Amino acid sequence: MGHNLYLLLTSYKDVEGMLSLESVNSETLEKIDEKIVDIYGYSMSVDSILGNDSLHNVANKFRKVLSEIQNNQPANNQSQGYGKIKDMLQEWRGIIGATYYDKSDIEGGKAKLENNDFSNVESFEKRIEDYYQGIIKK
Repeated sequence: MGHNLYLLLTSYKDVEGMLSLESVNSETLEKIDEKIVDIYGYSMSVDSILGNDSLHNVANKFRKVLSEIQNNQPANNQSQGYGKIKDMLQEWRGIIGATYYDKSDIEGGKAKLENNDFSNVESFEKRIEDYYQGIIKK
């Protein structure tokens, strides 16, 4: 599980970096989509071990949000949308670290397999769903 968490976090960081580029174009968005497909796979592995659906649900929602921004938002709103997603990704990585890693491990890389508090994860999952609903209504 620890390796999948590491890949999950580094892949989200890669996506965040791609969204930080001065110009997000169709090639960049294609690479981001490929990364999110990978993230979905890592998320499914972790979720199946812990009996929770949140990681892959959020990955799927990030994919839908990015697609909606790319395909249905006016060009002048797209950069704002990508900026918002970049900020959400940064927050999400922090939540994953706090929820899925053992804070008592001095090296900081040990996955936590039990007694996980998913309240922040579930709260974020609701926020990204609300954000998605808000942009599809515009």
